[in-house]
Amino acid sequence: MSVPVYQKISDDIRTQITHGLISENDPLPSENTLSTQYLVSRMTVRKALNVLVNEKYLYSVPGKGYFAKKIATDKYLFTFDELEIIKGKNKESRLMEVEIIKPSAELIYQLNISPDKRVVVIKHLLYSDKKLAAYDIKYVPYFTGIPIVEKEINYITFPEIIANRTSMFDIHRKISIRMDMPSNEISTLLKIDNHDPVFIIEQKILDLEGYPIGWGQLYCHYKNCLIEGESVIGE
Repeated sequence: MSVPVYQKISDDIRTQITHGLISENDPLPSENTLSTQYLVSRMTVRKALNVLVNEKYLYSVPGKGYFAKKIATDKYLFTFDELEIIKGKNKESRLMEVEIIKPSAELIYQLNISPDKRVVVIKHLLYSDKKLAAYDIKYVPYFTGIPIVEKEINYITFPEIIANRTSMFDIHRKISIRMDMPSNEISTLLKIDNHDPVFIIEQKILDLEGYPIGWGQLYCHYKNCLIEGESVIGE
């Protein structure tokens, strides 16, 4: 899939900010100048700038334009992919189960849905070098077009699961990571001792208006999981 032009522009400007080429409170060129520079319409430029405003790299002043914000020096980014955080070389996910259920009180809260809304549950087991490494479970409110037949589900990431509902560029994820002792169910699934700690990586997928459209948890034995991040500040 090709990267949209507006995203290429926002990526370029973001790089300039994080590498210090554009300093705090420096004004950006006007929309007309940027549209000429990137050979695109003003609408495309404005969309790119709005992305950076939402990401808090820029702020706008009515009648004056866009300015760079101060970048926190202690801010780190990490790319999250269900398989990439698993240690090893040969990684794969195997679909365990797909079902439609009535929501529990927890799901009603996490997904902000009514009690009569149905929820699709998608469960995967993740393997590394043919050894079981992690268990992933995702919950998505049922909507027309979501694949529920097992042979149609050959992916694991949230953006792919909800692709028929919304563009992957119109969502954002909130991720929390903690370590805890596994429940009996999880220790049985992962075939580990219930005294061995596991990473629990919780995802909540939100649309542009901040409404949840997906929620999930990944359980990974601490020896099988590696989470890395890097500073957003250029060297």
